[in-house]
Amino acid sequence: MSTEVPKIYEDVDTIHFPHRTFDLIKMLDKTYPHRCIGSKETLEDHIRYAGRRDLIDELVMMKALEEEGDENEDQRDGTP
Repeated sequence: MSTEVPKIYEDVDTIHFPHRTFDLIKMLDKTYPHRCIGSKETLEDHIRYAGRRDLIDELVMMKALEEEGDENEDQRDGTP
């Protein structure tokens, strides 16, 4: 298992856990960007990273669908 700490967590004093779900998704999206396997990374570690990224992509998609639904609901209500 990889013990590599994402750069955002290197300085423990600056970590601010987001209290809003959308902010957490945004933080995870920035912390674990899409990337190719590293030259010194094992296949197992990369597959684990890709699994994290896959979950984040699902959350980003769910967030976008919810925001789209909110916009459609506002339009039906006549809210600008």
